[in-house]
Amino acid sequence: MGTLAHQEEHVCLSPEVVKQDGLVRLKTKLEVKTDENVVRVWVVDIPAKCASGLLDHLRQSFPDLDKINLQHLRRFVKPEFLPGHLKEPVPFNITNPNVYSERDSSNSLRSPGTLARPSQGCNSSSSSHAILSMLVSPTRIISEDVLADNLKAFGPLLDYLDGPPIVWTTTVPLLPPNTAEQAEYWSQRYWPTVYKGSNPFGPHPSILSRAEQDLRSKVGHFMSLASQAGTQAKTYGLGDEVGAVIADGSAPDSGSLMIVAGDARWRCPVAESVGCEGRGNVMGHAVMRAIGMVARRRLHSVEGANPEGTPFGDGKVTQPIVSEKMDTTTDAFLEQPLTPIENTFYHQGAIPGDGYLCVGLDIYTTHEPCVMCSMAVLHSRFRGIVFGRRMVRTGGLTAELAPPPCTHSPNSESCGLGYGMFWRGELNWKLPAWQLEDQGRSSIPDVDQNIHA
Repeated sequence: MGTLAHQEEHVCLSPEVVKQDGLVRLKTKLEVKTDENVVRVWVVDIPAKCASGLLDHLRQSFPDLDKINLQHLRRFVKPEFLPGHLKEPVPFNITNPNVYSERDSSNSLRSPGTLARPSQGCNSSSSSHAILSMLVSPTRIISEDVLADNLKAFGPLLDYLDGPPIVWTTTVPLLPPNTAEQAEYWSQRYWPTVYKGSNPFGPHPSILSRAEQDLRSKVGHFMSLASQAGTQAKTYGLGDEVGAVIADGSAPDSGSLMIVAGDARWRCPVAESVGCEGRGNVMGHAVMRAIGMVARRRLHSVEGANPEGTPFGDGKVTQPIVSEKMDTTTDAFLEQPLTPIENTFYHQGAIPGDGYLCVGLDIYTTHEPCVMCSMAVLHSRFRGIVFGRRMVRTGGLTAELAPPPCTHSPNSESCGLGYGMFWRGELNWKLPAWQLEDQGRSSIPDVDQNIHA
């Protein structure tokens, strides 16, 4: 008897990454799991007239037949709709059941990737009957011997065949597809797959489609401003070349911009700089500062006062803004503008004081936020997030996992910590996330992959 692997396997089942006009959708943790999990299944080739009766027979014989939900896969498939590698017939002589005894250790078991067309085993009086390949169940549900005995016990099936039905195995995706493109890819490579127009493992496609349509006209402008904020922060020696922009997601154009912030981890409340060693002031990360500025502006709106600070008239880079009154109990959070570009947008327009946290707002960052900043984005209830460059050693958003230590080059985009924090069931908020596609990332500065952005 041949030995089969009954356990789940882990392989890459993904098609090429879907790009939407400059944006690459981030996969959730569960979506990545669907890309990796496959299972071995039994398939039996039968006359079409036996299909319904045989399925009822097997369900009565095996109550756990559908215990593992494979409803995303076609139960019955015509030979012409099988993937190419499953269509190729192999010589089969039903009158000589020992023809495969050495090759497969069983005349009824076919190796993965081969298919004996059952029409070769039908008697001459019924050879014109249509043939279907029936997906029975995962191999771990039913043993080969038990399945063979139950097939032989189904009389109508044997009426069409001159011998035992042909049973074989193949590999199929264990979990449902989350996009139409993924379903098409699986149908061509594994087994005809059905996409039901929903995504049980991430944002609904309609939500993504609407959001992407809105982002297309804004992302270039906002990401450019975030990059400028990071450049000014580095020029002043305030922090690394990382920037963030917060904008009103419901506004129709770039006039929705609210806050621009650069990294200021080397700034502290008791000195202009704390040096560029270690991790610096973690509250000075661009994302943390941008969120803090939104909160401060909401507070001033409620109090009916304007934020303190004097705008740079011409916006030229001369020196960082240093408040004359330093409060060591609050200024560690760096919630006030420190550079010309920050100051310019900090004093433009008004942020409603009755808003709740960052609900309805989008955030754009030059680099993937670290775990701390990713959680801050979730707790702030943002509508969505877009970042430029992936931080493969420190980022908290991407769900792809690389075995530590990461040995990829600093510019690698092929691995990450695997947290996928933007969409996880155990957290109390979820939001869609995107990364700029390759061409859009060219304007985003490179930074050390070991920093926490």
